[in-house]
Amino acid sequence: MNNDKAYLLDLSTERHDRQHIKIDDVVYDMAVPEDFELGEFLELASAGQAAASLIGAAKEDRTPKKTAELMELMDLVVKSAILGLPDDIFDKLKIVQKFQVVSIFSDAITGKLGGPKSQEQKEQEAPESPGPKSSQDSPDSTEEPPTTGSEPT
Repeated sequence: MNNDKAYLLDLSTERHDRQHIKIDDVVYDMAVPEDFELGEFLELASAGQAAASLIGAAKEDRTPKKTAELMELMDLVVKSAILGLPDDIFDKLKIVQKFQVVSIFSDAITGKLGGPKSQEQKEQEAPESPGPKSSQDSPDSTEEPPTTGSEPT
């Protein structure tokens, strides 16, 4: 009898599988959802979603005020995501590096929680079409599918 079972959820109150990030050859632990109180967690989740929407905003919608707001949100997430990160190292991080931290942290916590995905996330995960559909695959097509065999033409 096979004892391998697929579990919908495997919880532990004693261990937290932490990811790590290395900055200037120093390894830091990444926070996990269990590190936060509910209010903190919701604030970080909201900040991550707001940052993603600002990043995806059209060029004409990127005002200096929104850019400053994005930077504040990214700073909040980075400071919360990397445990024990000294201020002097945080201050050296470039914008792209902060974005990378926000991205992996957001992916890690939403993946662990298995929460609902946004339409944008679903579209990004959808497999790419191998190519354009033929006219007979189109729902509007009146073309007959090709037949096989030896029928007179």
